[in-house]
Order: sequence, then structure tokens, then C-alpha cells
Amino acid sequence: MDKKQFKALIEAFHENKLSTEDQAFMQRWYDSFGDDKQGVPSLDDETAKQRIEQELDERIRTSLWEDPLKRKTRSFIKWQMAAAVLAFGVVGTMIAWWFIMKSPNAAKSVKSEAVVAMREIHTGTRQVKKLTLPDGSTMYVNAHSSVRIPEKFSKLDRQIFLDEGEAFFEVAKDEKRPFVVHTKTLQVQVLGTSFNVSAYSQLPNISVAVQDGRVRVSDDRGPLRELSKNERIHYRKKDRAVDYATFNIRYLNTWIKGRLYLERASFEELALAMHNLYGITLKSRDVRTLNYQYNLMIRTDRSLEKTMELICSIHQNQYRREGDDLVIYP
Repeated sequence: MDKKQFKALIEAFHENKLSTEDQAFMQRWYDSFGDDKQGVPSLDDETAKQRIEQELDERIRTSLWEDPLKRKTRSFIKWQMAAAVLAFGVVGTMIAWWFIMKSPNAAKSVKSEAVVAMREIHTGTRQVKKLTLPDGSTMYVNAHSSVRIPEKFSKLDRQIFLDEGEAFFEVAKDEKRPFVVHTKTLQVQVLGTSFNVSAYSQLPNISVAVQDGRVRVSDDRGPLRELSKNERIHYRKKDRAVDYATFNIRYLNTWIKGRLYLERASFEELALAMHNLYGITLKSRDVRTLNYQYNLMIRTDRSLEKTMELICSIHQNQYRREGDDLVIYP
């Protein structure tokens, strides 16, 4: 069996197209390698590669010598050893290919390494950047965000890496090349649409909201949900719980124009908004204040003092400065 046939066999197994007997055999073969708590090692690591090859070699030799009563002659043993040497190289290639197919992170790494050059974009306090992507799509990057963009998209897809923060996308239609946004946890895939992704590390949730079109949201376990116009999900990073709802599209990307609408926002979300717009750290030691929800609009053309007065009026609180921090208290 050559490499091409082995690859076809693995693909059939991966897509559940084998017979019941063959499927069970392949599953037993794959399961025999066990689970590594650290995940599949990088195939670029020479030490890990040698370990894999050694394990495979031991399994082949064990298979050859486990039942000596069945071996008729030494010539037959030599023939088996020769076949094993040939199989070693082919199966080694098959295992490497299987690991790449099995691990989403490895597959993503292979794709990202194919990109020759990447632009890194970073924003600071009250900064919103508008970018034109290589395919003509438009991307707006919110404050305190970091993104990586290839200088040129590949012929197969269009990949963007939102490493931190929030961005709004207006995607040019290209049915042959899906547009994929990677965060540290989720992947959002579209063909042509407008949508928003918020993936700030200090917030417990990652949010995806669609203004127009349709997107598919996935994590490392597979697809989570498809979203259409006026639909959004909150993905809780702690336990991977997904909260789905519709929303008022009017308030989706107002941050692009310097206005941020908070609706039933947590104190964490309020603090992030204040950090993005004013560069300050908002804190509280009062349990009630930390558990309050906030409904208000924050504007960049309003002074910090006016905004703090508005925030404190919601729950009848006060605030004071402590160094570079603003502390809210009853």
C-alpha cells in the first residue's frame, strides 16, 4: 500500500466511510497510541519525531514477533521485516498527516506558516483604526486591540488573527475563499457578511454578532452555531457555555464612531469601556457595586468627569482618585 492509498484510507476513516469492520480496526490502531496529556507534539520537534518513530518501530517489531508458532521459515520472517521497513516510512507519513488532521491547532499552525509576511496592528486608548484588507474587505479595530493580517491572502482562504480586543468586519464576497477570523479560542468563518467579534482577555466571554449575512462559529471541538442577521452569541471561556440571543442591530458597531452603548453591562464591561475610551482603571471594593448592571451610553466627546458623574448617578454611588485609578464606592 503506497502513501496515496494510506492517505485515502485515513480520509475515509475520518469521514466514517469505511465498513464497520474496517472502521473498528482503524480505531483500534489509532487508539493503541494512547492519549498524550500535553497534546500532539509538534512534528517540527526532532526529539518528538524520533520518539514517534521509535514507538512505531517497537509496535511493528512486536507485531512481527508476538506469535512465533505461526512463522514457517526464516525467509518468511525476512520478508516480513522487509515489508515492515517499507511500512515504517509509509505509516510514519500517515501518522504525521493524521496528527495534522486530528489537531485543529496544528492545522492552523500549518496554514499560518504558509503566510510569507504578516502586518501587526495595535491600538491604544481611544484609538479606532479603519483598515482595507488585501481582498478589499474593510476592518475596524477597536481600542486596546491587536490583530495580525497577511500582506496577501492565499488562494484557498482569507485568514485574520484577532489576538486581543474587538473588531468589526465588512467582508467582500468571495465564494471560493472563506473569510476566517481566529481568536485564541474561537474561529468565525464567512463568505461575505458584516459582523463584530469581541475577544478581550479581561472579559469572561467572547462575543460574536452579525449585522448582515451569515457566519459559522466554532471552537477547538467543532462548530457551535451558525448566526444570521441580528443574532449573536456569548461564549463563556471558563466552561465553554454558549448563550444565544437576538440583539438591536442599531447599537452593534457604534464604537466605530466614538459611542458605546452598554445594556445590562457588568462592572467588568463598564471598566473595559472606560479603559478603552479614557485610559483609566475603574475599580470598586464594594460587593454590591461589583454586582450591579449598567445601562448607559458613553461618548468620546464627553469629559471623564461628566462620564463618571453619569455612572455614579445610576446606583447613587460616588468616586475618588487613588493614584491612576478611579474607585467607585457607596
